[in-house]
Amino acid sequence: MVQVAEALLRRVDLRTTCVGLPCATKTTMLKRIIIFIVIFGLLSGAVFYIYHLENRAQLLEIFVFNIKSGNSIFIRTPNDKRILVNGGSNSQVLREITKILPFYSRRIDMVIATNTEGKNVAGLIDILGRYKVDRVILSAITLQSIGLSTSTDLIYETFLDSINIPKREVSAGESIVLDKSNGNDDFGENDIVADILFPVSADTFSYSKTSDPEIVLNINFGSTNILLVGNTTPKIQKFITSTAELDRIMNNTNVLVISNNASKTNLAKQMVDEFKPKYVIYSKLLSSGKTANGSIENTKDDPLLGIPEANRYNIKEKGSIRIISDGSIVRVEESR
Repeated sequence: MVQVAEALLRRVDLRTTCVGLPCATKTTMLKRIIIFIVIFGLLSGAVFYIYHLENRAQLLEIFVFNIKSGNSIFIRTPNDKRILVNGGSNSQVLREITKILPFYSRRIDMVIATNTEGKNVAGLIDILGRYKVDRVILSAITLQSIGLSTSTDLIYETFLDSINIPKREVSAGESIVLDKSNGNDDFGENDIVADILFPVSADTFSYSKTSDPEIVLNINFGSTNILLVGNTTPKIQKFITSTAELDRIMNNTNVLVISNNASKTNLAKQMVDEFKPKYVIYSKLLSSGKTANGSIENTKDDPLLGIPEANRYNIKEKGSIRIISDGSIVRVEESR
């Protein structure tokens, strides 16, 4: 920038600036030109930054964050509705969100806590303290409500105490409208809807401390589906597969997102075979000193058998992942 200023200065005839006025020195003029260029550059950059963020493409974006502990997913709709699903175990989620939203924005429309585990809700406490949140969605069924636990996670209790806005408890069979295509209360075919597939009542499913209640969401936009199964066990996944009556999910899931390693101990092959996802996003820690993609071997026990390696995304290797949908086509890429 200094070189540009000096080039401009060489084109200036200092004698023309001295008519009727004290003649400015070359150093003074150089400083003024540099200041002007710096200010102009900063203003131009700020205008471009704001324009770029405020005029984003009308797409559904889902960010699966690579965070140290717990899980967190951020959803941004074509009409800029903002939904955060879980917040991880600390304030790292704040740093991830500031990579996506404008620095001056303090709005998140909805927060969803899929379960009562502290490692997934601790970050939400920071979110409620920093952002203006309109609604909180919670599971209507917990280990405490069905009598399998006498106490609540202290972090979850702190999270509940920090909520001073409307909250809604949900269970299987309900839906959450994330964005409306027509701007009114009438349902439109391009609305973005999160169907709740789990949890169900204790009369329907045999819960245990290893298969506890958790919200499972299928996000539907046009003809595309993104299924978020979180930390659910294969037992729950098999139950969902056997009871789901949504034709648009069966054989037509574009992306399956799980918060665990995609091994047979965490992922039911039955669910993968029925939903037939094109892409799978999962989390598997890499062995120390290795840079392998972290996928499991293609054996008959591999739940992802049949899904190409290129369509498997391990966030511990790839970093945060971005899912993009226009309602008819889904694309998955590494988040920049």
